[in-house]
This record gives sequence, structure tokens and C-alpha cells, in this order.
Amino acid sequence: GPYTSTLQLATCIQEVKRGLDDRGQHPAKLAFQGIRNFLNQEMDQLACALEGQFQRLKYGGRAVVITFKPREEAVVTRFLRHNE
Repeated sequence: GPYTSTLQLATCIQEVKRGLDDRGQHPAKLAFQGIRNFLNQEMDQLACALEGQFQRLKYGGRAVVITFKPREEAVVTRFLRHNE
């Protein structure tokens, strides 16, 4: 049936994955990150932030973008290639 708490979902994921993942982290960590990313539309927000940043950038100005995850880097790379 439907889950009524995050603990229920985390326990289910842990049972399915049979304990810790290969990095020693809780197996539900990536699942919850994915859910958060989807619900918050984080990659869409990043793309909108890049668009806004470069619209406000003066000619000859510089912008710095730091990414921590490959998916974020892909969004930035796609944006830069499209706007070169």
C-alpha cells in the first residue's frame, strides 16, 4: 500500500537493496535525493538561473558556475554550448 512516512519508504528501499550500498551509505539516500530533485525541479531551476545570470551579465563580464554533480555539469555544459 501507500507509504505514510519517509521511514517506511527508507526501510523498504533498505530491504530491497539488502543493507548498505557499496559506498557504505544508506541505500535510500540516492532515492530521496532523486525524489527531492524531481519535486523541486532543481535542474530546471539551474537552467533558469543560468539564463537569468547571463542576461544580466555586462559585455565582457565573467560568470562563475560551480557544480558538484555530473547532472548539474551536464545542464551547464548544454547551456554554454547552446549560447556560445
